[in-house]
Amino acid sequence: RGTWLRLVLLAAGVVAIVALFATGVLPADRWRPFTLPGTWSFLAQGLSTTLGMRAAALVGSVALGIPLGMARASAGGVAGRVFALWIEAVRATPILAILLICYLGLSRLGIGLDAFEASVIGLTVYNSAILGEIVRAGIGSIPRGEVEASRSLGLSYWQSMRLVVLPQALARQVPARRRRDVL
Repeated sequence: RGTWLRLVLLAAGVVAIVALFATGVLPADRWRPFTLPGTWSFLAQGLSTTLGMRAAALVGSVALGIPLGMARASAGGVAGRVFALWIEAVRATPILAILLICYLGLSRLGIGLDAFEASVIGLTVYNSAILGEIVRAGIGSIPRGEVEASRSLGLSYWQSMRLVVLPQALARQVPARRRRDVL
């Protein structure tokens, strides 16, 4: 049933595109730049820059997000409020504003960054706050008895977090895989 729906949607899309070309809404001369090799090398360079930025921001976000989430889950008092304020402030700020602050704001402070570095820093800050909140929620989903049992075995707080709580919390955060036989 889903295959037929996809085929009908594909056919409707092809018919719509042919109709747009036939009526002159999409003239062929507008597509001429895509036949030039320079266009494709420019797009390939942009894709490789984007993938490099994504990889660097991913590594940085995981490296900052997990400890940030652990600190948010375990810290109390003033420190807990500082972590909570940081995470909520970053999450409430639009990503474009964070990127502009990193690129333009840091240059006003005398920290000269190129666009790639500023983008990696901005994406890392934003995604680490998101990931920190996800890690905090994952840690909060672990039953209290797990922590108490590990502590009764003689593990310190950080050992029980590293060996017992965090592996379970990270496993709970991974999205469930779709089963093929259900579809």
